[in-house]
Amino acid sequence: MGRRIITDKSAIINKAVTAATGTTAAVGTTSATKAAVSDDYITKLIKYIPTEIVTLFLFIDGILKSFHSSTAVGWSLFFLLLAFTPVYMWRMTVLQAKPPAWDQIIVSFFSFALWVYVIGGPFADLSWYAPQYGSILVALFTVAVPLFKK
Repeated sequence: MGRRIITDKSAIINKAVTAATGTTAAVGTTSATKAAVSDDYITKLIKYIPTEIVTLFLFIDGILKSFHSSTAVGWSLFFLLLAFTPVYMWRMTVLQAKPPAWDQIIVSFFSFALWVYVIGGPFADLSWYAPQYGSILVALFTVAVPLFKK
């Protein structure tokens, strides 16, 4: 499974390319039968969350906390990975020989920020931080975002 969300439109284009060239389509699938099917709700949700970057944040943040690092270091890590998220998502698309899905890249950018807020990260040191708001936002995100791209 590639990182790019497969829509009905891209599935139809892939099917036509596959039929015309006799090769598998370039939508991140390995067979022509899979290429003709668009992603379902859960698959879209998974592809919108930059899990690799969230995991990297958790790993580095855990190490930094073991050294009693400052809040400035936590914010630096957050902003560094926030800036890296669109680059990573763009690169994953290009590696699959497809044009970048800018809407997916933008949603993943905000998704990373949301997940760090839910985890706590540097936000936990702010006076206005309330984890219950993160829980509400994640619930809304989970319901709404996969509906974003038809």
